Amino acid sequence: MAWGSYDEDGVPVFDICWACSDICQRIAPDKTTDKCLELYNGPEQDGGGFKTDFDKSSEIIDEDDEGGFRPGAHAHHSKCWSYDVFQDHALLTETEFTRICKQTPQQAKKKPLSISFSGMNSNEKYYPVAMKGMSLEDMLSCRKIRLKMSDTATPLRL
Repeated sequence: MAWGSYDEDGVPVFDICWACSDICQRIAPDKTTDKCLELYNGPEQDGGGFKTDFDKSSEIIDEDDEGGFRPGAHAHHSKCWSYDVFQDHALLTETEFTRICKQTPQQAKKKPLSISFSGMNSNEKYYPVAMKGMSLEDMLSCRKIRLKMSDTATPLRL
């Protein structure tokens, strides 16, 4: 693994790549990435140094490893209490709305939501409708939108 990130032509893009930054934080959690880069490019001490440790670590650490080694002194535990309150609504096209509700959205004085399901430039119009009173078949087959409110209590240090 080489230090830094490179484009298709082999030109450095940043001073330090994400994988190198991750290794730096694993072997020297008290150092910034700039300091790690300075240590890596600096002179080696007798018996090794940061460059030696980094190179050995880059051979051992799998880039797909998500666990992340951190010394115990840098770990803390906390408990958070949270809850979610939500309500699901059917999200219907004008045709679906007319079939299920037996009236047009205009007759029901409903305004559409513009949602881009098909990409950034799409602009589909959907009508949110409460599912109470809908047939089971209609409820299961329609797309849904979840209106949600979340809250998390302040973490407690253990």
